[in-house]
Amino acid sequence: MSTYTLQLMINSTDLSTLLEAGENIILARAFSDSASNVAWVSFKPFGNNSISWEDQYGMYGAVTMSSGQINPQSTTLIDVASGMYYNFGPATPVFTGPYSGPSAPGPGSFRVFNLLPPTAYPSFVFGLTQNATVNGAAAAASPTTAQVVPANQFATFTPLETVYVWLQSGVAAGAVVTVPPLVGLTAGLTLQATSRATKIQFTGASSLTYVYSSTAGAFVPSA
Repeated sequence: MSTYTLQLMINSTDLSTLLEAGENIILARAFSDSASNVAWVSFKPFGNNSISWEDQYGMYGAVTMSSGQINPQSTTLIDVASGMYYNFGPATPVFTGPYSGPSAPGPGSFRVFNLLPPTAYPSFVFGLTQNATVNGAAAAASPTTAQVVPANQFATFTPLETVYVWLQSGVAAGAVVTVPPLVGLTAGLTLQATSRATKIQFTGASSLTYVYSSTAGAFVPSA
């Protein structure tokens, strides 16, 4: 299991301005086969910020995306197995598994089959969850992506060693967003002050440091 750490530095002048704007630091996870569409981590910035996480996931199911916010109704254990699949239903809206065999995805991917009867639930929302440690404090597992899956269909989630980071006001963890945030948010959320999103890839590295640049209006690699 790999552990990743992201250091985000903000000088005192910029920090004062960002706090006055009411902005939080927002992180979203990247996937190879599903959208980066959920604010995974959201927190009030400090001058020196540290976010760390392990390559370990859970899976959730939600009836709807209520007011642009994911409200998970049923989750598995946090340590779901990659290269395996899970069933949701058919008798009750709960997960069973993991299962192997021809229906399983490849290593590094997670799959869920929505077996609920369409007469009761025409569709359900699924995605992965992940824990994080923010400035030394454990953050609750939060959704990392959201996909509507019609009854008797399936979804596959393949996380990348990549995150997006930006600053924005009015966005909490679990909010449904559009990445990059300049495109706007889904209905139900108000787009307020926001920076540009920075794509950060951890390929070949487990710890990276970025600094906020008021000139760029975004986080940039540390010199």
